[in-house]
Amino acid sequence: MQSDLETHRARIVEIDAEIARHKQCIAELLSQRTIACDALETYKYPVLELPNEIISEIFVHLLPPSPICPPLTGLYSPTILTHICSKWRAIALSTPDLWTAISVSKSQEEKDHIANAWLTRSRTRLLTVEIHGQIEQDISREMFSDIMLQRARLEHLTIRTPGYDNDYIKGPMPRLRHLHFDFWRCSDSDFLELDNAPLLRSVTLSRQAVHLVEVPWTQLTSLTLKCTYPRDCTSVLEDVPNLVQCELILFVRGDDPLRLVRLPRLLSLIVRGYDEPGEDVMIRSLITPAIRTLEVSEQQLGEDPLETLAHFFSQSGCKLEDLLLYITQYVGKVPPDHSEYRMKFPTISKIIPRLRRHDDDDDDDDD
Repeated sequence: MQSDLETHRARIVEIDAEIARHKQCIAELLSQRTIACDALETYKYPVLELPNEIISEIFVHLLPPSPICPPLTGLYSPTILTHICSKWRAIALSTPDLWTAISVSKSQEEKDHIANAWLTRSRTRLLTVEIHGQIEQDISREMFSDIMLQRARLEHLTIRTPGYDNDYIKGPMPRLRHLHFDFWRCSDSDFLELDNAPLLRSVTLSRQAVHLVEVPWTQLTSLTLKCTYPRDCTSVLEDVPNLVQCELILFVRGDDPLRLVRLPRLLSLIVRGYDEPGEDVMIRSLITPAIRTLEVSEQQLGEDPLETLAHFFSQSGCKLEDLLLYITQYVGKVPPDHSEYRMKFPTISKIIPRLRRHDDDDDDDDD
C-alpha cells in the first residue's frame, strides 16, 4: 500500500515537471511569435512600394479595351480597387481614367448615385457612355440629364431606348467620334439633328434611328445600319461618299428597285440579313471601285449568288483581296459544295458554313 502511494507521488512530480517544460516551450514560442509579428508589421509589400503613378497605370490596364464599358459594380468594375486597402482606394479615386466609361441600364441598382460619382471622378477626361433602357421607367430623367450635361466631354455615345426626348440629346458635341443610336416606338416628331459634331467619324443606327437621326454624313468614314431595309440603306449611303468601312444588317422585303450608289473610298463592306431577300439584292446597287474586303452571307446574294457576285465585281471594277462568304448549312443535310465559288472566284480566301437550328428547308428563319 505504501509503495503504491510513493509511486503515484513520484508520477505526479514527473507530470508537474513535464508541464513546467511545456510552459517554458510555450513561453519561448510566444516570444518568437511576438518577434515575428513585429517584423511583419515593418515588412513592406513590393507592390505597395511602387510609385503611385505606376500603380495607377496598372489599374487602368485592368479595364476592358475602349470603348467597352466595365460594369458599375462587381468583380470586373474598377470600384473593386477601392475595397483593397486605403492606399489603393486613394490611388483609384485619384485616377480619372478609371471612371471614363459609364454604362447604365435598368438591371443596375443605385445607378444614379454610382454614375454621378463616376462623372465626378473622371474630372475633365473624355467619356464613353452607354444608356440602355426606357427613360423614366428604367433610367431616371435626372440621371439622363446629368450625363447629357457632359456632352462637351462625350467621345463615344450609345443610346438604346424605346422613345426618347430629343431636347436632352441635341446640342453641340465637339469631341464626339462614335455615335450609336437604337430607337424604337418613336414617332416622326422625334426627329433628331446632330449638326455640331466636327470630329464625328463613326455612326451606328438601328431600327427607327435610321429614319429619325440626321448627322453630318459627308464627314463619316464608318457606318453601320442595323435592322433596316435596302431602300433605306441606299437613301442614307447616297449622302456618305467618304465611307471607308460599312456594315449593313438588313431586314429585306419586297421587290423595290434600288438606285445605284457609288462609294469611291469604301475598302470594307459587310452585308448580312435577318430575312430572305427579294429582288432588291443590296450589293447589286453598290459601286465600290476601291473595295478590298467583302463579307456577305449567301442569303443576301439572291437566287443566283454566283451571278450576283460576278455582277458586283464587274460593276465596281474592283480588285477584291479578301472575300468571306457565309453559306448556310442545314442541320442534318449534306454540306454544300463550295468548289464552284473557288473555281469562279479564286480571290475567295474563306468560306464559312453556318448551321441552322432546324432539320428542314424552311426559309423563314433568321439568318
